[in-house]
Amino acid sequence: MISVKEIIEVKPFKIHLLFSNNESREIDFENVFKSEKPESVFLRLNNSEVFSKVKLDSESKTIYWEGLAFYIDYDGKRKSGPLDIAPEFLYEISKPVSSEKIYH
Repeated sequence: MISVKEIIEVKPFKIHLLFSNNESREIDFENVFKSEKPESVFLRLNNSEVFSKVKLDSESKTIYWEGLAFYIDYDGKRKSGPLDIAPEFLYEISKPVSSEKIYH
């Protein structure tokens, strides 16, 4: 099972990741945004300041943005939580980064 080991670099709407198979890959989220419906939760990331706050979740082995997802809790109240993306999907939509582009 593939997972994210490290966030290497974050640029406006692009994230360079190191995956558990030691592949260095980049995701261009502008392409993702173009395919989303207007009500999609992922369009909350279409703001460079919000996008740049991406974090690595070492427990679930993926990336996430704090407080961008909403759910109804057991008590019936609306609460916010992290917006995360399955690492397998991240790998699928990413492209390999050539060795000359690796910054560390």
